[in-house]
Amino acid sequence: MRNSNFNKNDWVSHFLPFAEGGNVEAQIAVGWAYYSGEIFPKNIERSIYWFRSAQRYGYELGAFSLIKMFKIERMEEINNVFKENDIWELGAIYLVYGDYIFLNGNEVRAKEMWRIAYKKGNLFGKIRLIQSKRKGFIWRAISSLILLPLFFRVSWISSINSKDIRVMI
Repeated sequence: MRNSNFNKNDWVSHFLPFAEGGNVEAQIAVGWAYYSGEIFPKNIERSIYWFRSAQRYGYELGAFSLIKMFKIERMEEINNVFKENDIWELGAIYLVYGDYIFLNGNEVRAKEMWRIAYKKGNLFGKIRLIQSKRKGFIWRAISSLILLPLFFRVSWISSINSKDIRVMI
């Protein structure tokens, strides 16, 4: 439920000047605002502009936001953004890219990306790997027992880092 005190004009007058001034967190917020269409009219090009602006400052969350948006939209530009860096620090980038690859039918490559995501500390990568190995009712029941501790761990990590957007997918 939305906050009844929410005012779009207040949001814009607060975040937009910070984004224009180079604040990367504000640039990410403005990018998502353009993408969602809740603050500004939906505009993917403007969204890309603000995510790229944050990325230019070396902020991987800008690239993560681009990759996540491209995955949601199923846009092939995701491949170009992913290839811009040899190594990404954020495991979430590998996770989302792996999800995109999986949706496009390359399970082997997706599993590679999920392994890297897990090695970089993203527990969802391990969950995706376990889920991808298990087919049928019996395996799903068994994998549930394996996954349950991981879900608790993910929940615990997310609660500790609730202010850090990188742990939320």
